[in-house]
Amino acid sequence: MNCCWIPPLVERDSSRPWSEYDALVYSIFRRDFIEGRPVYHGKPVKIRYQPMLEGRAEAFWHLTCRDYDHKSGLPEDRVPDLERCRRIRWPKAFIENAERCPKSPDCGGVIAWKAEHRARKSRNGTQIRERIKFYLEEESYIVVFEPREHYCLLITAYYVDNDHSRKMIEREMARNHAEKAGGAVWAPPEDSFTHTVDELSRLSPHRSEM
Repeated sequence: MNCCWIPPLVERDSSRPWSEYDALVYSIFRRDFIEGRPVYHGKPVKIRYQPMLEGRAEAFWHLTCRDYDHKSGLPEDRVPDLERCRRIRWPKAFIENAERCPKSPDCGGVIAWKAEHRARKSRNGTQIRERIKFYLEEESYIVVFEPREHYCLLITAYYVDNDHSRKMIEREMARNHAEKAGGAVWAPPEDSFTHTVDELSRLSPHRSEM
């Protein structure tokens, strides 16, 4: 891992119950997106709350679970994905730091592009929304969010674990003229981003975290 701003993975201690690890992962998500929010170009990045499941926002299930059978994408059809859970700190870090990635011959940097997304049909017809995507090829990780008038909406973030999906992303990057994140979307003001204290100071110690 060459990008110095990427947080460490949240590893699971297999000797401990899954519920303990799950609670840790959720506490990080809650800290990053509910108790506080990342800011992108002066706009807070919000999450989808509905449909809720087990008292947790839809976004949490999207960031940590997968719909392996491609049923509906809804929380109840998703099952935990360890690779997504391990990277639960990454969505916030990408949003805040991708465009500040320092130039380095050892790191290709985060690639960014804008893409149109056709939302589901409603009474007003099909809506087309613009999405911003950040992709770090060396880590096979992508973050997707939508700029709105007064905020941004986090759509998803996940580890890309197969060649077919990687090739699809590469084709989309080519169609949309993807560039290094620092200049691909727009240049951020120096004070556009918020930063938080060391997250460990706000989490109870767990044996499963490394």
